[in-house]
Amino acid sequence: MPARSSVFSREVLAVAAEARVLRELVLAWLTVRGFGTDRAEDARLVANEAMENVIQHAYPAGIDGTMSLTMTADEHTVTVVVADTGRGFADDSRIGDGHGLRLMFTLSPGTVITTGPVGTTVRSAWPWAPL
Repeated sequence: MPARSSVFSREVLAVAAEARVLRELVLAWLTVRGFGTDRAEDARLVANEAMENVIQHAYPAGIDGTMSLTMTADEHTVTVVVADTGRGFADDSRIGDGHGLRLMFTLSPGTVITTGPVGTTVRSAWPWAPL
């Protein structure tokens, strides 16, 4: 468990190449802090699904948008937040088949998605789980 709170935050263009880099950073950052391997992999998968949703749905075609990844770890909880400043969604028409959302809620049942006309935030948390 971390001796004190640790924070990682990065904002990047909402493109697949940047998502690949951030996805691997999730796993590396949590592993270095001694977070359990299985839960670190769950966090990586949840972050990846959230970032893929940003890339596919947050911004109209031709608009260069951004996404941010913030991770915090303390002695009790690991939290992973993926956010964008895109158009959000008001109904199920922009969610697609929903497989990614189901995966996120399965791997982190407390996942909270907040959306509106100025963006979407996906916040997932896990209790601290050492190696």
